[in-house]
Amino acid sequence: MGWFRRNTAVVEAGAAAVTALVAVAALVGVKLQLDAADEIQRAQSARDAYRAPLALAVAHPGLADPPDACALMGSQNGASYAAFVDHLLYSAEQMLTVDPS
Repeated sequence: MGWFRRNTAVVEAGAAAVTALVAVAALVGVKLQLDAADEIQRAQSARDAYRAPLALAVAHPGLADPPDACALMGSQNGASYAAFVDHLLYSAEQMLTVDPS
């Protein structure tokens, strides 16, 4: 016990340093966890955004692969085709934020 009494200040300083290191490690861990959660959320958002045009393409194949897109734009289904393409482009942008390749 004599050693502890003589070196109390050193032991307290060491304990404070260890506490500070643990706090910094915890902050780094929280940052890594938040980044991972953000990446998972963006990937899920991209998947969800892709499902809608995929379902529309299956339900309305004429919008997904029109024989003549220019003629389709001038027809009564032009607004539907424009909305389909807008949503498809939005989905592509969502996917690019997750994986640029």
